[in-house]
Amino acid sequence: MTDTTNQTAPIERVPSGIEGFDQLLHGGLIKGETYLLMGPPGAGKTIFGNQMCFHHIATGGRAIYLTLLAEMHSRMLAHMQTFDFFFGGPAS
Repeated sequence: MTDTTNQTAPIERVPSGIEGFDQLLHGGLIKGETYLLMGPPGAGKTIFGNQMCFHHIATGGRAIYLTLLAEMHSRMLAHMQTFDFFFGGPAS
């Protein structure tokens, strides 16, 4: 008989869709956690966050993307359209 009282449940992770990043994090971000990206302009925060959101939605999940972006939302989406991960259709 095995005593399971001291065993903890494995940490559930959500893949980001960025292979190298997921390898570093042993499978992705921890599910249910809040993450804040900070860095100088041009560091790739917007692209990084949007790529993760688009990947999560494409695999059936839900995501919210909050930004303090100074440019218009429509302009940000116009820039995102140039990336392979962008999907501008209606959510299914």
